[in-house]
Amino acid sequence: MLVMGNNKYNVNQNGIRVLYNAYRKYNKKRDAVLISGVSIMIGLTFIIFSFLYGKLNLDILKNIREDGIAVSSYLEYGTMEIEDKIRNLPYVERVGKEKLAGNIFLDNQKICTCIATDDFTYQSMIKPAYTDVVGNYPQNVDEIMLSDKTLKYLGITDPSIGMKINLEFYWNSLSKEKLTGMQSFVLSGYYTDYHNRLSDQSIAYISINRCKEGEVDLYPARILIDVKSKYGKAEQIERSLYQNISLSDDNQYFNSSETAQYRAMENIAGGFGSAMVFILLIGFSMFIFVYNTLFISLNYDIKQYGLLEVIGVTGRQIKIMIYRQVLRIFLAGCAVGGGIGAIVVYQLLPELLNHMYLGNEGNFRGIRAFNNTFLVITILLAAVIMFTTAKTVVDKLLKMSPVEALKGIKQAERVKENVTKKERHYNLNPILNLAIGNILRDKKKFIFTVISLTIGCGIAIGSCVLALGTDSLNRLSQNPDFEIRITQNAINNLLENSDDSSEKQLITESMISDLMHKSDLNNENLLKTYGYLPIYDGSTLNVLKVLKDYKKHTIVVQKVDYQEWEHLLNYITKNELSIDTKEFAEGAGTIILHSHLASGESEQEQQKLIGETVILNDIVEQGTKITDMNSIQLKNCGYLDITASDFPDLKLSERGSNTIYFLVREEEFNRLSKTLTRQLLRTEINVSKEQENNMKILLKNWVKEKNLEYQTKNNVQNQDLLDLVCNSDVIASQKNYIAGSRIIMMSVSTALILIGIINYINTMVMTILTRKKELIILESIGLNRKGVKIMLTVEGALYSLTITGLLLTIGNLLLLFMVKYIQVKISYFKFIYPFSALFFIVMALIATCIFIPFIMYGRHCKYSISLRIKQILE
Repeated sequence: MLVMGNNKYNVNQNGIRVLYNAYRKYNKKRDAVLISGVSIMIGLTFIIFSFLYGKLNLDILKNIREDGIAVSSYLEYGTMEIEDKIRNLPYVERVGKEKLAGNIFLDNQKICTCIATDDFTYQSMIKPAYTDVVGNYPQNVDEIMLSDKTLKYLGITDPSIGMKINLEFYWNSLSKEKLTGMQSFVLSGYYTDYHNRLSDQSIAYISINRCKEGEVDLYPARILIDVKSKYGKAEQIERSLYQNISLSDDNQYFNSSETAQYRAMENIAGGFGSAMVFILLIGFSMFIFVYNTLFISLNYDIKQYGLLEVIGVTGRQIKIMIYRQVLRIFLAGCAVGGGIGAIVVYQLLPELLNHMYLGNEGNFRGIRAFNNTFLVITILLAAVIMFTTAKTVVDKLLKMSPVEALKGIKQAERVKENVTKKERHYNLNPILNLAIGNILRDKKKFIFTVISLTIGCGIAIGSCVLALGTDSLNRLSQNPDFEIRITQNAINNLLENSDDSSEKQLITESMISDLMHKSDLNNENLLKTYGYLPIYDGSTLNVLKVLKDYKKHTIVVQKVDYQEWEHLLNYITKNELSIDTKEFAEGAGTIILHSHLASGESEQEQQKLIGETVILNDIVEQGTKITDMNSIQLKNCGYLDITASDFPDLKLSERGSNTIYFLVREEEFNRLSKTLTRQLLRTEINVSKEQENNMKILLKNWVKEKNLEYQTKNNVQNQDLLDLVCNSDVIASQKNYIAGSRIIMMSVSTALILIGIINYINTMVMTILTRKKELIILESIGLNRKGVKIMLTVEGALYSLTITGLLLTIGNLLLLFMVKYIQVKISYFKFIYPFSALFFIVMALIATCIFIPFIMYGRHCKYSISLRIKQILE
């Protein structure tokens, strides 16, 4: 048994083990700091990635439900042969189909569209978009599955599986008469639908057996396409489909919109690219967190390793000892950090995510709230960082001779040169000079530490800006307090069933005057959107034929004012779009706006149609010859897709997929009123917060009254003239989601702030622990303990001031670039400077540089100098 100081070692042990055990006992405090740092880093990083992952999956599910389907690409009027070709494409994951088979009518009014599909398509592509699904998909000829919206429309508030419902059904093909007319259906299931909530209509599902019995072919059908690349751009997917699949029918076309996954990623960080940058920055903050403290620790140990080489320990033995030390710290950190992270992620996070959608949004149980891969990646990343750091120190040591390594010991003795006899008494200026000298002694270490800590704190501040800016409340707060719109049913009824007794105006000025009188509103509270609902002849069909299924869309003529035209012109110029801006500016032209109804394949055909004449007529009585009516003529100036992410915000009646807009200048719009009937399509109302509740009650009663008048006059039941949207109700319906989103994003921001602060604390603690000899020498040459504490505080303050200065200058500049980029990607992004986060970070830095020296050195100073020197020598 070998006795060294107060420690005893077994001489029969391996030499490396003896050195390793001695080193471990000597550095207990420092190892504890390193283990705690690694634990915090692994735990917090795992929590951050899991929270973001859970939020992403939750938003994906929300988008799917709003879309009404789980895929974003389809082929219209597809055949079985083309379906097989699509299924074999390498970038296609799965393929389904649905047949728009027929319609359900009530009192000669269509109330829903009937779709027939197979069980695979229903289970994998349709059912995920619905909640509260009760029952099963129809299998028998007389079975039907309806939405709760349709059931309420039919007056059924308490549905039950197997109940019989009398409905009037007709196939889409007029030549098919079998199983048509009024008949009894059996309710096989029902569901809650979130797609197109403003519409009274939704989807009903019938069985494939009904199609077979009715002698209706399943093809042509809509072929649903689920691609493997969930975060690919829609235009790239659509272009690939057109390139790989030859279409045999002019009616066939591909349609791709941004996937639910892509939009969810965009909602979090402004797009896939910026999200990846954000994730990389989180990984980098993790890197600097571990690297900073571990590098300081191992770098200071070079002096001790140099001494070991002098007494005969080989480089290989030192290398093994260093790696064993790092491995022990790593394993302990993994156990503690991974355990704490797993408890938070597996127990707390699922409950939080599910709570976000309880209530009006249905139950989101089963959402993927975590992924074990993130824990594995976090641990592997920590391992790479730690052992890369250790390798850096080992390589540095092996390149040095034992004498060069030993020179590090003398660095502590050099402080004597900075402290003269005049400086032995407590004096601020000498201590300040000494602190500055200590920092500048190793400029590379100072620069690296400051930059790494600044980046960590900057990432935390950036995450706060991202969390505040992408808050869903920012998007909802841009909406008017109240919005009154004409329903699509009322528009269809006007265009299809006009007679000599019908009023051409759906909302008259007298109705608005009545509303203003009852509510004491004035013109400042109202924003009216006017338009024309024309009909068109064959010449106009020529300019519309390049748009997919244009016959299913309503044509609306709307104006653009001077300011909107300036924004639109900048958009056209920036994207180098083929628009005849000169003709449009002169007032005789129209720009056709659509919701992704033109494919990239039709660009050349669109350009050929620029300059074509568009002839529009006013609404006429059924049976009237259009040639007997006055018409207006406009020049086609080009086509624009309003679904483009950077398309300017225009005051359109409805930015939906069921409308094609003929946009004209304001002067031309006013001139058209001589020929066309002007319609008030949308009215926005804004009131003070105090008036909001009373106004909501008044408007609901007024809309209800006008809808009853419309139904009575036009002899239609359950069909409304007006829809009222109350923004407060929309916000209330998403209250849980908004609150949960805030909790997740702010939790991520808080975790990043903690990483930055703890990184700073660990750096200071590690610096003090590795400077024992230096501090003892300072005391031995006359600098009292109070002076040493103040010197350490001043050193910390210099670090803090430098970091704060960089955050307020370069950090704010980079923050501005980030904000400008995201504002282009997310229209509702609102820049809110995180003063509270910055204040907390700065205060934490100051508090750390004040309290850490007093705590650490206070514990260190409870022994006399001679005893401490003796402990070090042992």
